[in-house]
Amino acid sequence: MRTLPRFIFGLSKPFAVSLLATLLWCAGLPHRALAADVILDYRFGTSGTVIKPLESIGRDMALQADGKIVVVGERAFPNGGFVLARYNPDGSLDPTFGTGGIPGVVVTIFPNQSQYSGANTLLIQPDGKILAGGYVRTTPTTDGYDFGLARYNPNGTLDTSFGTGGTVTTDFATKSDQMLDMALQPDGKIVCVGSAYYVNQQQQYELAMVRYNSNGTVDTGFGTAGKVNSNTTWGERATSIVLRPDGKIWVGGQIINLNTIWDMAVARYNSDGSVDASFGTGGLISFDRGTSDDGVKDLLLQPDGKLVVTGVGAHLVIVRLNEDGTPDPTFIGPPANENLSPEDIKLQADGKFLVGVTINSDFGLLRLNSDGTLDTTFDGDGRASANLGGFNPTTDNVAAIAIQPDGKIVVAGASGGYISGSSFIGFALVRFQTTARPPAVPYDFDGDGKADLGVFRPSNGSWYVRQSSNGALSGFKWGAAGDLPEPADFDGDSRNDFVIFRNGAWYIVNSFDSTIRGAQFGTTGD
Repeated sequence: MRTLPRFIFGLSKPFAVSLLATLLWCAGLPHRALAADVILDYRFGTSGTVIKPLESIGRDMALQADGKIVVVGERAFPNGGFVLARYNPDGSLDPTFGTGGIPGVVVTIFPNQSQYSGANTLLIQPDGKILAGGYVRTTPTTDGYDFGLARYNPNGTLDTSFGTGGTVTTDFATKSDQMLDMALQPDGKIVCVGSAYYVNQQQQYELAMVRYNSNGTVDTGFGTAGKVNSNTTWGERATSIVLRPDGKIWVGGQIINLNTIWDMAVARYNSDGSVDASFGTGGLISFDRGTSDDGVKDLLLQPDGKLVVTGVGAHLVIVRLNEDGTPDPTFIGPPANENLSPEDIKLQADGKFLVGVTINSDFGLLRLNSDGTLDTTFDGDGRASANLGGFNPTTDNVAAIAIQPDGKIVVAGASGGYISGSSFIGFALVRFQTTARPPAVPYDFDGDGKADLGVFRPSNGSWYVRQSSNGALSGFKWGAAGDLPEPADFDGDSRNDFVIFRNGAWYIVNSFDSTIRGAQFGTTGD
């Protein structure tokens, strides 16, 4: 049996009932555990978070020049599909994106799709058009998955000048293929990487790479008829790609060693798709991090030409390579005991790194100094996390991060759990801010730095506030006759909390996350 907080007892029955109802209401709200210097941006979505129950899994994200946020992924059911959602800078869905269905959301079923498809990677072209790549099942057999690529106009409609009606599929022989990343060349050509899988042979993968012209046709001057397959004795697959300014291509992924264990691997190719033998050994280097399977998650090209490689095995792995593939001895990296999966890495303007990770099934960030060590000025220990909560159990998985021009950090992925016994999965976004917040202005409930018009009506225990930011009128029931209203910012989010004082006790509704707390300080008559 759940025990109520002790400060309820001794209150008048109407107020106790009101408090109990509010407590029960708030119990289902998201709980967000954050320290002082890395906080959720409460102006984004609902107290810094956005969850859209699209029955879809977010896989990648990109920021538009106008500040809007595009997320792509796959529809969990029925029969999959490329799913794109575009959000305004405040976290609301953009109703100008897409036509029909949910405003702000686009679902694409490929013309030759027989069953499942899903998007794994996203690019926004300089002209505002959107590229989404992934996999498409084109035949109802076990080996019928092909590379799938779609291009959209800025309004979310398919760009019919690309491929066939806006979509392209590419088959690598009779294998099950999946595109996992892509890069855009300055000339508009698109290089895509992933894996091709021999269905009937255990662990028999090969790297798959293809280059498309800007109109969606395969560039036959690349590799062999536009494709590159790199099939070793045991197998390999590609998960990430970056382009160098000289046109050479870095590809990160996995390769199976002689012990049939996956190792992290990085390969480099010339601009025509041939192997660059000046890199590593025959164009390839690999990292063995123990007896577990390892793999590259993301690549980051620094302005000085060095390559930062993130991966995972028994623990988090982040290394930096010189241009010739040798390890950079000045890069220390994070502690070896970090049991985290790095999904995305970005370089800040000051040379520090932000890494998107999943921390105990929560959305998380690491910040590293330029030498790879944890930056302890970031939330005290180099880590920050947010639980999108409210569902039991809840699993949140990070897919991508982006740094806005104002320094705020958007983290995208998926959040899933159960509501009333039914499963739930949806696109999820979180926005962090690392700048210090100004102290709250007295009677500022909406956080715009200006005092709002507000009254507390003891006869019904209600607060009424006219927000200075937009003129909206809001009401909130908290208190009873005889209580003293004492609004102030107790949770440090630059907004006044609803606070009452009664008989030596304080009762506070935190504006940051709507949780309730009480404190005994003072006595009757104060």
